[in-house]
Amino acid sequence: MAAVRSFEERKAEIFRRSEEKLKKRRRTRNRAFACCISAVFCAAVCTVILLQQAETLPDTYGETAETSYWTNGNAWNAESHSATFVKAEVLLKSGEGEILQTITEPDALNRIASLLEVFRNGTDSETAENESTDTASETAPGGAEESCILTLTAADGSTAEFVLQDGILRETATGREWRPDDEQLGELKEALRLPA
Repeated sequence: MAAVRSFEERKAEIFRRSEEKLKKRRRTRNRAFACCISAVFCAAVCTVILLQQAETLPDTYGETAETSYWTNGNAWNAESHSATFVKAEVLLKSGEGEILQTITEPDALNRIASLLEVFRNGTDSETAENESTDTASETAPGGAEESCILTLTAADGSTAEFVLQDGILRETATGREWRPDDEQLGELKEALRLPA
């Protein structure tokens, strides 16, 4: 009977050990499964958050006609080109007084924008030499010098200002100056509806 008992004890010991191994494997598998589920859940939450943030960011890839001419305040973005301007205000200052006119027609705004883009793509003149004389003549008492201040407003409300005086076109935000030739100057004055 002792042999049968020891056989039964060995058999029970083997089953107990195999049950312990199976339980250990199940625990390990359940832990790995729980970690994977947690990782997938975290990845899903992060993806949803990133997608929501991406939807709220402005689309700057491949700017189209509906985007603004400006980036970073008044810096001109010459790569986008079309009727994003909604208004151009032209203030003509002369010895006789001031005349303010507003241009809102899309064709006229497109023409002004294309002319300004031609100037901006050209070479700059020496701004340091002319800046002090331009400022002095703008503020000279009596206003003998004729000058034109062009303020362009984009659809998003941003503005850019240019001063045309003594045949020099200057962007006030950057101080860049252009000296258009007589033909370009005539075209610009015509687009701005200024006397020749």
